[in-house]
Amino acid sequence: MADFTVRISDEKDFDRLFEIWLDNQSQAIGKQPDPSTVEALRAELSRLFFLTPRSVFYVAELASKQIIGWQALLPLLSNPLVGRYTAQSSTYIDRKFFDKNVGSQLVEFAVADAKRLGIDHIYGWVKADNIATNKIAENFETHKFFIPHPESKNLPDFNLYVIVVK
Repeated sequence: MADFTVRISDEKDFDRLFEIWLDNQSQAIGKQPDPSTVEALRAELSRLFFLTPRSVFYVAELASKQIIGWQALLPLLSNPLVGRYTAQSSTYIDRKFFDKNVGSQLVEFAVADAKRLGIDHIYGWVKADNIATNKIAENFETHKFFIPHPESKNLPDFNLYVIVVK
């Protein structure tokens, strides 16, 4: 098991977060982005990281300060009456640390912090064949829906988890 800590991220972490995100898209959605779109995708993740109110990013880092994974709670709904109580979860881990329990600890940290933030429900979309991430989500009180995309060229089959924050 890797010895790491989890903390709320800061602006100096962004480049490493994007690098981990980009490296994991084949795992997350089943395909890598077209190289011609990388800068636009970087700009979009940057907008979420730096400019989106109520976005919170967490990082797992080794004692050497190397970031080995990250977790985000992002605004889910635009309705101001309920949007502040819901979040979308995103979790990405450096491939060299897939088997080190990093994802579990990041999600547990975020769920605990969600309570402090006043978030009641966390939504997560997980590719149906992503066994490790499905196991993490099932550790919480959840509702699970399978959402198939038999005719979609852009989206894989995925499970939608709704984690109830207690």
